[in-house]
Amino acid sequence: MPRLPGILLCNSIYSNLNHVLWRAKEFAIPDNIIATVPWISWFIWKARNDKAFNGKDITPLETIHLAKSEAESWKLAQIIEKPHEEEAIVEEAVPRPPPPPIPKCTIGASWHKEDNLFGGGMILTTEDGVTTFGSFASNRVLTPLHAEFQTLLWAMKSSIQLDHSAVTRQTAFS
Repeated sequence: MPRLPGILLCNSIYSNLNHVLWRAKEFAIPDNIIATVPWISWFIWKARNDKAFNGKDITPLETIHLAKSEAESWKLAQIIEKPHEEEAIVEEAVPRPPPPPIPKCTIGASWHKEDNLFGGGMILTTEDGVTTFGSFASNRVLTPLHAEFQTLLWAMKSSIQLDHSAVTRQTAFS
């Protein structure tokens, strides 16, 4: 894959996308452009599939216009209008039972650039004092941030398996 010297890190799409999304601020790229990167990536992929499977040619300019249009439509769909005061619906106050206490989950990851594996762990403590410990090891990831993210995903999946649909994240192990 060709690349511009000094702009992209390597031939890895994952590493380069990570570089673009995480370090774009260093290059003073405006937030509205950064926000369109996933949309543009998705529409490039769709155009590639249309070409590969349907023989349809979509120009790069058309791809960018479609991606920007969809990104803007999605952004507008996220705006929630508040009702005017005279239109506000008054609900009767119905006593509700208090929500169940939310368990606290502390996570941490161990990563070293020369190791082939990284590890992660969690401590899940419920309001009534029940503590659950867990840990795992997995193949090496690119950075400590990736290791923390993988550990967070693993902890969320583990919490769901333990019938906890909500947890509060605590600071990492000390």
